[in-house]
Amino acid sequence: MKNHSTHSIDKLFWGVFFVAGAAMLILSKLGTLPDLSFISIIFTIIFAWTFIKGIFTINFFEILFSAAFLACIYDDMLGITALTPWTVLGAALLGSIGLSILFPRKHTWHIFHHAKSDDSIRYAEDVIDIPDEDVIHMENSFGASIKYINSQNFRSAHLENSFGEMKVYYDNAFTTEKQVYTKIDVAFGNMVLYVPKTWQVINNIDCSFGAVNIKNQKSYTPLPDAPVLVITGSVAFGGAEIIYV
Repeated sequence: MKNHSTHSIDKLFWGVFFVAGAAMLILSKLGTLPDLSFISIIFTIIFAWTFIKGIFTINFFEILFSAAFLACIYDDMLGITALTPWTVLGAALLGSIGLSILFPRKHTWHIFHHAKSDDSIRYAEDVIDIPDEDVIHMENSFGASIKYINSQNFRSAHLENSFGEMKVYYDNAFTTEKQVYTKIDVAFGNMVLYVPKTWQVINNIDCSFGAVNIKNQKSYTPLPDAPVLVITGSVAFGGAEIIYV
């Protein structure tokens, strides 16, 4: 489930999408803009939106790939047909990786003000099953990792996965908080979160060029006094799954 703020953003996107599409269609036929096909107009609006959103969220993958796809659409006008599509897309990929390394996101959220545990995962097929503190930070790159959260007072987690797969189990996560948090950052990879079916879940994941799936919703039976898990973050060129167990 998603909260009201996410629905508002979705409504804003679709409102801007249709209004901008109507304006571009009319202007292109009047000769004010280059004569564009209906499909080109649709993709222009989508990639322009993700480009702007990437700037606000400092997501280099969204920024550079959106710019690359726009360059592919307007390559004739820009005179760069010799560079499209693969050279431009390859440059976007390498540039995104490089900028993400040079300028990693700063984790200054208020929900991460407690001391972090050093549970970084960096090796293929790692299985992490050790006692945890109340706040957890994990990273996985170019590998496969499994994490079992073993916390007696779980508050929040920040999970980062790029070019790999990460699975996280909340079965042994106990908390006295009414609301706990998880932020995910997925780029060119897959993340799976196994959540107790008695927990309440709010899904606020922002997805660009990827997918977020929720499974076993029929068995989802939240208890009134169960903690609320708020899941935020972004998925770019990858996938995320929330599985009730």
